[in-house]
Amino acid sequence: IENLVDLDSFTEGSILHHVRKRFQGDLIYTLVGSILVAVNPFKRLPIYTPELMDSYRARASGGDPPPPHVFLTAARCYDAMVDTKQSQSVLISGESGAGKTETTKFVLAFVARVAGRGGGAGAGKSVEEQILQSNPVLEAYGNAKTLRNNNSSRFGTWRRKWMKIEFEGNSKIRGCSITNYLLEKSRVVWQSKGERSYHAFYQLFKGAKEREAYGIGADPEAFATLTKGGCTTVDAIDDAQEWDDQRAALDILDFSKDDQRVALGVVAATLHLGLAAFSADGDGSRVSDAACLAKAAPLLGVDAGKLAAALTTRTEQMGRGSMVTIKLSPPAAKDAADALAKALYGRLFDWLVVKINASISRGEGACHVGVLDIFGFEVFKVNSFEQLCINYTNEKLQLFFNDVVFGEEMKMYESEGVPHTHMAFEDNARCVALLDGKPVNLLSLLDDECSGGASAKDAKYGSKAINTFAQGPHKNAYFGGKDPSGRSFAVRHFAGAVTYDTAGFVEKNRDTISTTLSTLCMEAAVPLVARFFAEPPAASPASPASPGGGRKKKKGAKTLGAAFRAQLHGLMDALKATQPHFVRCVKSNPGKKRRKKPDVFDGALCLQQLKYSGLFEAIKIRKAGYAYRVPHAVFAKRYALTAP
Repeated sequence: IENLVDLDSFTEGSILHHVRKRFQGDLIYTLVGSILVAVNPFKRLPIYTPELMDSYRARASGGDPPPPHVFLTAARCYDAMVDTKQSQSVLISGESGAGKTETTKFVLAFVARVAGRGGGAGAGKSVEEQILQSNPVLEAYGNAKTLRNNNSSRFGTWRRKWMKIEFEGNSKIRGCSITNYLLEKSRVVWQSKGERSYHAFYQLFKGAKEREAYGIGADPEAFATLTKGGCTTVDAIDDAQEWDDQRAALDILDFSKDDQRVALGVVAATLHLGLAAFSADGDGSRVSDAACLAKAAPLLGVDAGKLAAALTTRTEQMGRGSMVTIKLSPPAAKDAADALAKALYGRLFDWLVVKINASISRGEGACHVGVLDIFGFEVFKVNSFEQLCINYTNEKLQLFFNDVVFGEEMKMYESEGVPHTHMAFEDNARCVALLDGKPVNLLSLLDDECSGGASAKDAKYGSKAINTFAQGPHKNAYFGGKDPSGRSFAVRHFAGAVTYDTAGFVEKNRDTISTTLSTLCMEAAVPLVARFFAEPPAASPASPASPGGGRKKKKGAKTLGAAFRAQLHGLMDALKATQPHFVRCVKSNPGKKRRKKPDVFDGALCLQQLKYSGLFEAIKIRKAGYAYRVPHAVFAKRYALTAP
């Protein structure tokens, strides 16, 4: 059975049995009404050829539709845009390692093939080719090996990427724009055991013949920030080949050789900053080994002595215009070096996205197809501010799914007088309110704590959260907090309860470096570095940063959490203006002994994902309701010949 709404029995066992049987036959795609379920097989399947794309394009709207496939969803999305002249979106969701990024690539490849212009944006370059070539660049700088996924998107596709493909009147691709969300900058200086930093670092060692010009040898293990996870190579990843792919993609995307050289210099500078060590010097600190800063400074276009001074001291305004220099302890100086490395990498990533958009954007067309590949729900042994932001995003998207699949379905039946039975479903609106509601929520409460200057403390924030949401007028059943010290609290998410460790929340939300460091970089002789710090980072919040340098933002400056909430609200508004198509990716196995193994189907894990994603309720409502719907005008046009 290709569509689960055709089942006679809707028990958990029956549904899981059919999904398992299809998976065992390499039929990884199954439909729930119009919702596509994709179970990651952790192996390459020969089902993504250009010929198959053409076949799905031809058969998608026919009376005998082809089997479930990501190409079928992409074809129906494209056809709906052509028929209705309404913008469409494809929302791809699932846990980390469920296959979201690969699914996104297949959607983009399909749209590029069926709607390609074939004309050049430059000599021999088509806009659809440039759109596809953005993937190797974004994956190099925004993806990393994690315990759950060898190619995990750590940015808004997070890799969270909202890619808007604009179409002209003839339904050909006009251009594309990419918005990035919340890069995990902390990964630049620290990784969990068994994980790596971003692919770009390791590609540099395996592929860049000119790396010695940046003060880098052949061994990534010589750099402390690349070895925190104890993993510098991955069997399934060819860093040398991916370096070549990244370089070729940058050429196609019109990055000049000078752009590429300077970008590599910034990457190398972050590595040298990671080697910076500091020792006590009276009531302050000094650089223990000046060699690393001597290598980093020219790559950034700053004086090595001034860089050392900016890392070991900070200047603050006191009273009416008077300035005072504050000496930093060795740990604070190390935090400042880490903060600078993360700020540089985050701004570099934002710049890459801006440059890519300059190559692939051609102005807005009449309508667009948006493809959203967002980071999946996360829960680890230790969960911090990053996980709270990621899981908040997933709550918002689950609420959107519920509104479309359940809420709007009921409203439509009622408005058109269609007989129906009310269908209960797991509503996560109260959990979203805990994270994003008025008058107070977990993130706004953190902003309030961050505004307290030096008195702001992580534990104080945790205690305030417990006092606010575990009792009193704002009590929320989705909040759990019993730690009197304020060092942790829990949230009952739609995908499961998560306990958050509040350590580092305040500084991560502030996401600042000292004025002394930012001023030094603003005056850098390397124009790109100076541009990075000439104005605040773009409102695509890069990532939570750890403590370092200065402490206080300018009055009115947004915290990371506030900027991200604003950006996420904009995304939700954009999604609501489209006709959505949902792809629910399912991770087939997780176990430590069987992690990421092909042909292994963990029934308990898959059942859990099917349940919390709302698919069981979706099956029931589609079965009980009306699975086929089309606007009156389109219906009349399509079937006019059958009228008497």
